[in-house]
Amino acid sequence: MNRPPEFDAERFLDAIHRGPYGEQMRDASWRRSQLYDMLSGSRDPLWREIGEQLRSGVMTLSDILRVESYRQHMFEGLAANGDAFVEGMRDIQQELERQADEHERRDRD
Repeated sequence: MNRPPEFDAERFLDAIHRGPYGEQMRDASWRRSQLYDMLSGSRDPLWREIGEQLRSGVMTLSDILRVESYRQHMFEGLAANGDAFVEGMRDIQQELERQADEHERRDRD
């Protein structure tokens, strides 16, 4: 029985940096903007509230852990979706590695 490859954070980040998204991902303000937009657009009202507060500058990422209701919501989400999150990250890693390899081949040709 073939097991899917394990999620490896170093390989994941390497694939991002080697691929077509590498330059964008090195831009911290772009990463924050993407995260804030994703949270602000959430169907979950608490994630949406967090995203709007982050985007407006009312709070920082570290403030999420200081607010009991936000912290609890984050931990409950991780507990409920932790396995699915890791599986999703593994799938994304494989796709990013494929894109990075293709990007490098095109650059060599």
